Amino acid sequence: MKVFIIGSGGREHALAYWFYKFGHEVIGLSGNPGIEGIGKTYSFSLTDFKKIEEIAIKENIDVILPGPEEPIVKGIKDRIKNFFVYSPNEKEALLEGSKAFAKEFMSENSIPTARYEIFDEPEKAYKYIEKIKRACVVKASGLAQGKGSIVCKDEEEAKEAVKKIMEEKIFGDSGNVVVIEDFLKGIECSIITLVAGDEYLMLLPSQDHKPVYDNDKGPNTGGMGAYAPLPFLTNEIIEKIENEIIKKTIRGLIRKNFDYQGVIYAGLMITREGVFVLEYNVRFGDPETQPLVYLINTDPEVIIEKTKEFKLGSLKLKWNDGYALCVVVASGGYPEKYEKGKEIKGLEECENIENLYIFHAGTKKENNKFFTNGGRVLGVLGFGKNLKEAKDRAYDGVNKIYFEGMHYRKDIGDKGFKSLEELL
Repeated sequence: MKVFIIGSGGREHALAYWFYKFGHEVIGLSGNPGIEGIGKTYSFSLTDFKKIEEIAIKENIDVILPGPEEPIVKGIKDRIKNFFVYSPNEKEALLEGSKAFAKEFMSENSIPTARYEIFDEPEKAYKYIEKIKRACVVKASGLAQGKGSIVCKDEEEAKEAVKKIMEEKIFGDSGNVVVIEDFLKGIECSIITLVAGDEYLMLLPSQDHKPVYDNDKGPNTGGMGAYAPLPFLTNEIIEKIENEIIKKTIRGLIRKNFDYQGVIYAGLMITREGVFVLEYNVRFGDPETQPLVYLINTDPEVIIEKTKEFKLGSLKLKWNDGYALCVVVASGGYPEKYEKGKEIKGLEECENIENLYIFHAGTKKENNKFFTNGGRVLGVLGFGKNLKEAKDRAYDGVNKIYFEGMHYRKDIGDKGFKSLEELL
């Protein structure tokens, strides 16, 4: 199979790695040095759908797989009709493209989520904040690269968040509408589900680490690391997630006459009161995809073919026994202002270490040297028969890498060493 992967981050390198390890040919747009090492890349806009189709014809592509949200939400599936695009269409993608749409979808389908209100005027949002007088989360309704949610512990912080999003437009037009929801205390996890109409396959549960600093401090990022599976999640809780969230989500899509083909990512909060949906994404998570593709032992071609036929439910996914943990190495200053062009050293030392893999994200290669070229630079993945082994191997890799100003969290996976009772 020949796959055309749209995107240039760690997730896209991970998807390319998955196809490559099963012997498939990889074409990337715009790619990165990691993808270039296992395939061929082109460089132009991820939303130039006419050009994407031209390259797909030229390269005789079998499937187009968009990684990031922008081409999906802007309708890549609707615009490219002559190739199978593994993603939902523009209407279906509102599940991610509009947090307001997603919250209303959850309400309509009795899917547990935090209590919320939607506002298109800042004054009304301020009045609501004054009324509730409690911790809340203020979210830009549109796309904000995973950074559009601001957790606010009091009225002052909530008003400041509304001001930044709706008046100062820190997320542009994505902040024309905001969702204000109750703050939920608990433990987060990610459930990525492959969907084909009314049939689905849940991937292993994983856990992202959004805040930039250890102990979940600091502003939210696109994700500072992830691991899978989650030792603290019992079969009983996974069954509850499937019945109360995944099945209801699929039924809700069918009710809207959607023929959904692609990924649904449910960001969940597990609390003492139950499991709640924080958000939906309509794509593979980043960095959750990195540990998941390292662990999965099913050929992606089979998944694509079964999705096209709407016969996904007949498939049983195979997984390698063990744990995978990915640490994101970021540029100093990320997710705020950061510098690019810092030389990355130590990558060659990591190449032949067993159970260690480096996923490229914000990197570029010049004269056989690697340089930083983004906020999240690398994903250093370790594999082990238990979580401790996986974590130790990942941080062994991180310790071999150096560039000026590099930053990473030192506590990725630590929640996995505790019981759910301790975490809650």
